[in-house]
Amino acid sequence: FLKKLKSKFTQRVLESHANVKDLPLLEAKLQYIKTWQNLPDYGQTLFVVRFMGHRKDEIISIANNRIMRLDPNTGDHIKTWR
Repeated sequence: FLKKLKSKFTQRVLESHANVKDLPLLEAKLQYIKTWQNLPDYGQTLFVVRFMGHRKDEIISIANNRIMRLDPNTGDHIKTWR
């Protein structure tokens, strides 16, 4: 299983490199920034909080357009407020 995952990762790295190897340095940097900003978790700030009346900690994520409650064990979204 691990070997298959490693080969997929290697293939994706090679494909990504092929996409940017002919770009000038500044253009490659701009493309990197744009790709980073398009990630689903970009711009989120995570806070560990404890709600009143609860004993365990929760994780709250705050972004520019939403607030999310996350599962502390898996990181899955439990609830989203927009």
